[in-house]
Amino acid sequence: MSAKGVTGALMAVVLCGCQRPLAGPSPAVSTVELPSAESYDALWVAVRESLRDEGFRLALVDRFNGRVTTEPVVSQHFFEFWRRDVATPADWWQATLNPIRRRVEVLLPPPADGAHATELQVAVRKERLSSPERQFNESGAFFQFFGYALPPVAGGGELQPEADRWIPVGEDAAMAQVYLAAILKRAAGALPPPAVGEDQPTTDTEPAEPAEPAEIDP
Repeated sequence: MSAKGVTGALMAVVLCGCQRPLAGPSPAVSTVELPSAESYDALWVAVRESLRDEGFRLALVDRFNGRVTTEPVVSQHFFEFWRRDVATPADWWQATLNPIRRRVEVLLPPPADGAHATELQVAVRKERLSSPERQFNESGAFFQFFGYALPPVAGGGELQPEADRWIPVGEDAAMAQVYLAAILKRAAGALPPPAVGEDQPTTDTEPAEPAEPAEIDP
């Protein structure tokens, strides 16, 4: 490929990555019915296990207030096809062109006295890495762009990790919907069935057959 072709391909990648993200879906909120006293416990376990399955470590587990937050995780790049923490092409390009990390916050308030439902809400917060600009003195320096071996453009000696900052860049509504669906799917198999009242007949008991009349000798 000619130099002009390479330049055109690179410009296409940059322009695709700089497109304005599409409008996200509605907030990831769902009302969950709690048919029994153990249902909330099962739903709480489903929240924690689902987040662990998605590769997150739990940072805060507040059972009293119904809140779970995770440690931030750097999102996948274009070659990490085995990961699944971006949901739209715009987010995929954004995480590839600039380090992005995500953390999840789940709200699951305990049901009020006498209530049989609660509201499950999932939010995914995004942060972008802001790091001092590096000097490029040779072609191989590109592979050290995110390290600390290159000197900063502004001078002042070697770069230190403390110079990096993570800046909030909004929420990922699409991934919030994905994680909400994963929690509800796991909870569907864990929620116990509604309790059967004492005055309701069970389905595994067959009615007794009437006794045959006794024979009387003449």
